[in-house]
Amino acid sequence: MKSIILLALVIPAMTGQVVNGGGELRFPLTGCDTSDGWKEYQGNCYKLINGPVGEGRDYQTTQKLCAVSGVRHPQNGEPLTSLVEGINSIADNHFVADIVAGGQRAWIGAVRVVNEFYWVRKGVATTFDNWKPKEPNNKGGNENCIEINRGPPGKWNDLPCTRKRAGVCQYNIAQYAALFG
Repeated sequence: MKSIILLALVIPAMTGQVVNGGGELRFPLTGCDTSDGWKEYQGNCYKLINGPVGEGRDYQTTQKLCAVSGVRHPQNGEPLTSLVEGINSIADNHFVADIVAGGQRAWIGAVRVVNEFYWVRKGVATTFDNWKPKEPNNKGGNENCIEINRGPPGKWNDLPCTRKRAGVCQYNIAQYAALFG
């Protein structure tokens, strides 16, 4: 049975399309599936995901939605897609902010640990930030997640992780393609 599953994963890879762990989505080995809303930037694919009728979801649910709506490891099913894994420059920040355009706000993949913010997927502290003036303020002592596009486009704000927001998902094209090389 294992060889049949492996064969089903290898054959689509040879044609340039790969079936994710759930078997229902296809992603190219190079570039992003722009027909499904993914946008390519510096070797990564990004996509804005929303809740029902654009209402958004809490941080944890949005992170899980990124995991199930993106690419997965072919053997163990581990998600390779998460909320944004890092914003390291103003150019990166502008790209992500443009995805969220139109006055919408969205989760990015960093959370507060004690008094510092870390990119969840990579487990490293943020080295670049673009906070709105007077942020982060940890109002109420429970603002542990970051939204982008608060106030002027591209500005960051800390807020409770239970708030409802869209999310920006990301996966690395080379990491994904290497699994099938």
